[in-house]
Amino acid sequence: MEGRSKILRFLIFFILFTGCTKPKKYVFQFEQQMQDLTIERIKKGKLLTQIKAEKLTKAKKTFLKNCQGVFYKATSKVFFRAKEVYLTEDLTRILFMTDVYIEDQRTLEEWFIKKVKWNPQKKVYFSDYEVRKKTPTGEVTGTGFVADENFEWIEIKNPRVFESIKG
Repeated sequence: MEGRSKILRFLIFFILFTGCTKPKKYVFQFEQQMQDLTIERIKKGKLLTQIKAEKLTKAKKTFLKNCQGVFYKATSKVFFRAKEVYLTEDLTRILFMTDVYIEDQRTLEEWFIKKVKWNPQKKVYFSDYEVRKKTPTGEVTGTGFVADENFEWIEIKNPRVFESIKG
């Protein structure tokens, strides 16, 4: 009988103790998948990034397949599509994207980039691959680019061609 009361006291203590702890963030177990999902990055109550994906896979790395999303800038929105997007473990940062299309609503610029990487030390996105920028007045191509974390500014490295479109 005394053994039962010890077990009962332990269970009551355990239930009370675990009931008072803070809720934990969801952590993916090894090799999980999710279909048709939305990930949002919010800072100080302001939506910074929203990504919708056909599929999320967590194996050795976390990546999204066939994504589209929005970077919310101070004055406009920047839309993007990517074939694959690799994320940090906590899903808060894009580390790498492939076959990327970016469109800025305010400037009417369109960007086509083969691969995009994140540099955590400099807090910029960059690429050493072919980049093409299309605007209402012309087109610029180059090898490589650098952009801030919300694509507020983008700079083409090694620009090679500028074609003016005349109307």
